[in-house]
Amino acid sequence: MKTILGLDNHTYIRHFLFGVIIFMVICIFVSLPFSGVKLNSFLLINFSINTLLYPLSRHAYEAAIDYLVRDKTEFWVSLKLLILIKFISILLCWALAIIIAPIWIITKFLFLKVTHR
Repeated sequence: MKTILGLDNHTYIRHFLFGVIIFMVICIFVSLPFSGVKLNSFLLINFSINTLLYPLSRHAYEAAIDYLVRDKTEFWVSLKLLILIKFISILLCWALAIIIAPIWIITKFLFLKVTHR
């Protein structure tokens, strides 16, 4: 079953769990004494918002990549490079979720309004 923004429940839960894992790892790293960063309420609120919006951000990223490489289905790259790119994209989608997800939501609602006229 798809939600209004195009995500099905399985995809949302999977990406949400990845977001929770990223949240926990970053909170653990920040709370270590050698990190030099204090875990304050602003960081916790920001991390929580990023975690909640990460599934939408990741969906927007995957839609954009799918649009850009629609017919180019074969890529020959090394597995290490592919994993590194995937890891970087996951972290960027999580860190920028507070920016990407609202843009995606606005775009989807505007697109739905235009197509339903």
